[in-house]
Formats: sequence, C-alpha cells, structure tokens
Amino acid sequence: MLNNYVESLRKLNILTRLDLLLLHPDETVVADFTRYTQHKMIRNRRAEARRKFLAQILPLFADTPDYPGTETPVESEGYYFYALPVTVAGSRLLLCLGPFYVDQLVTGIIEADLPHYGINEIPDAASLFLRLPGRDPSGSRHFPAQNDAPTPGAHTPSAGPAEEELKLAELARQNPVAHIRHNARLEKLMRNAITNGDIEFMEQELKNLYFMEAGHYQAEADQLRRMKQIAMLVNTVSCRAAEDGGAPSVWIRSICAALSDQIEASDDITKLNELTKELPLLYCKKVRESKLEGYSPYVRRCIRLIHARLREDITLKAAAEQNGISYEYMSRLIHQECGCSFSELLHRIRCQAATDFLRYGSSVSEAAEKCGYKTSSQFCHAFRKQYGISPKKWQQEHT
Repeated sequence: MLNNYVESLRKLNILTRLDLLLLHPDETVVADFTRYTQHKMIRNRRAEARRKFLAQILPLFADTPDYPGTETPVESEGYYFYALPVTVAGSRLLLCLGPFYVDQLVTGIIEADLPHYGINEIPDAASLFLRLPGRDPSGSRHFPAQNDAPTPGAHTPSAGPAEEELKLAELARQNPVAHIRHNARLEKLMRNAITNGDIEFMEQELKNLYFMEAGHYQAEADQLRRMKQIAMLVNTVSCRAAEDGGAPSVWIRSICAALSDQIEASDDITKLNELTKELPLLYCKKVRESKLEGYSPYVRRCIRLIHARLREDITLKAAAEQNGISYEYMSRLIHQECGCSFSELLHRIRCQAATDFLRYGSSVSEAAEKCGYKTSSQFCHAFRKQYGISPKKWQQEHT
C-alpha cells in the first residue's frame, strides 16, 4: 500500500513539479522528490529553506496525535511551504509541499526557480495530493478551503473507501495549468529525441512519463473522439520532428498519412492510447534509419551496437566480431565512412546522447554514468573535445 502511494506521488509530482517530501514523525524520509530544478545553487537554497520549515513543523507533528497540518503557508527564507498529515497503510506520515510563490513577487523570481503553484493555489494542490490512491481516507484530514469558493467543477474530497478515490489522471485534470506544462515538456522531449533519432533516450524517458487517460481530458467530451484528437496531434508533431531530423519528407509524410487513417478507423480507446505511446518511438526509429542510410551494413551495425550498449565498454574487436569481419577491416571501414577512428566515433555518439540527458535535467555526473563514462572528468574531456565547451556550460546555454 505504501509503495502504491509513493508511486502515485511520483507520477503526480511529475505533473505538478512541486518539490515534495514524505516523512515519518521521527524524520525518517519515506519519499523524496525535491530535485525539480537543475540549478545547484537554487536547489541548495530551497533545501535550506525546507530544513528550517521542517524544524518548526516536525516537533508539532510528532507531539500532537491529531496535528492538522499548517493552516496557512509558512514562509522560510523567502519560500512558502505547506505541510499536511496523511495516513498510509496505518502509518502516520507528514507530507511537505512547496515551495510556493506569492503572485505579487513572481516577477522577482528567475524562471529556473519558479514553482508551478502560487500560494493561492494551495487548496487545489493539497486536495490533489490528499486524494491519491493508496492513502487511508479515514486517517487523514481533508484540506479546508481558506475562505475561497470551491473551484468550479472541482471535486470535493471523498471520505469513501480507497477504490472510490478518483484515479490519478482525474486528479491531475483539476489543475489545467500544471497539465498544460506537463504536456508541453513531454512534447518538447519527444520532438528533441525524434529529431536526433535517439531511440534509447526516448525509450528510457517514456518509462518515467505518462499520457493521461482519454476519459480524463474532458469529462463532457466524447471519449473516443477526444482520444483520436490526441493521437492525431502526437502523430503530426512527431512527423514534423522527424522531418527536422533529416528523414525524407515524402517517406515520413506517407507514414504519417497511413497512421492518420489507422487512427481515424480505430474504435478502441485502449488501442488508440497504446498507439499514441508508440508513435514517437516509431518516428524516432525512422530518423535513425535515415541517418544511417549512407553507411555500409557493417558500419550501421557498429553504430547500432554503440547506441544499444551505451553504458558498456564497447571495443572495436566486439564490433568486428558482431559483423563477422576482421578487426582491421572494421577499423578501415569506420575511417572511410565516418572520417574518424572507432574511439572517436564512440565518443561522438556518447556525447550526442549526453546532450539529451543534460537538456532534461541530469547532472554532469549522471549524464556521464548514463553514457558509459567511468568518471566525470573523462566525460568532460571528451565532451569539450566534441563541442568546444564543458558539459555544464552547454547545459546552461541549452536549457
């Protein structure tokens, strides 16, 4: 039950991008989602503000069995936090949300430091987190709206059994602003991966991201028609990204047209939803294929091997053996077709893959590990050789 609740928190936190911390009364951390800014200075500043906030709240929570949580946002080092108790699998836990911002001061916050919720939106935010599947509805207080009229169309927190709780997608629908931001980030990620033909990055990121279920976009709309519209949109965006990636327009547009006919002819929402998830990966593979068109089958297999085993120690000998040719012949083909040695080709592909991870928030050390470098210094040296600047500098310029 606790694992289910934490997984629900993770998914909703992707949507809201709120820093979030779930703790036992003894300060043991159950879940920590507090890295939604890639700027180390800002992250440290938020962490210090949160530490001071929790230093005030945790003693009250530990000593008061029916502690209701903070009645209003609490200011700490220029940030505003909110805490509320939740009970999961019989365990009494404290959920810390924030930081929030004050509307009047938002112009003074740099974009990278800007949370997705203002303090006037805390009732909606807290309501979302309180109603996640997995929570014991009888063991947690509902958030009292602070003299504000309920949001039109918003649901009142239910006191019914867990199976009657709204699904995660329905909860997210209560906050259209966060929903829009989530979809915009997902679209940007997909377009960039497709343009680069980065199949491995797309596969990895799609494990951590999710599409909303069709029935929760617009409750009053025809669900099948709405799902078709979503699939058509993903198909169009992916097609354009594939063209930007260098895939032949006639070829890609023919695929797009065929998929559009398939989408329109479908009458199964579940299959449409599955197709919507598969579309970006399909176009990603088509771009990869077009980028490899000018190479011999041997070199294509070598490049695919590097992409597929990015984290591993790939050697020229292994590439030659997979192709069934000699070490010397494989080396000569790479020099002729790629204009570089196998080692240079390996670094080129790894550093290109690293740019995707850097663009979407991975630290330099994380990107280095994901791309097969044993140390950050080794990665920085290779990256600088490829792009002329350090990974950190590149990240600052491209995010």
